[in-house]
Amino acid sequence: AGAAKCSTCPAGSFSEAGAAKCSTCPAGSFSEAGAAKCSTCPAGSFSEAGAAKCSTCPAGSFSEAGAVECSTCPDGSCSEAGDAVCVPCFHTKTTLPFTSPQKTEPGDKTTKPATDDKTTKPATDDKTTKP
Repeated sequence: AGAAKCSTCPAGSFSEAGAAKCSTCPAGSFSEAGAAKCSTCPAGSFSEAGAAKCSTCPAGSFSEAGAVECSTCPDGSCSEAGDAVCVPCFHTKTTLPFTSPQKTEPGDKTTKPATDDKTTKPATDDKTTKP
């Protein structure tokens, strides 16, 4: 004799068609009520077993998809809440406004080696000039 009435599985659990009972979603996944399967938590979030939804990783941490916990960003890197990766945060450690690094052209004096500067010749050259 079968059950008189099917019941809906609660959020955080699932049941395949014809199953006699609900199964708990594993850590790193979640489900809404009545789900036939659990969904993987997206990168930047995590969950414990039986979760109805994933929790967002806090700022300063990150996670891959299906995470059971968030990992702390390594020294010198940072993230915002819900980020999947950490990025270098050198720009947050300055009091000056952050600007993108300027590209230098091949003839730019700041990057061009001083090949014609007399101060780069050996000291035996009498034409050495002082700065």
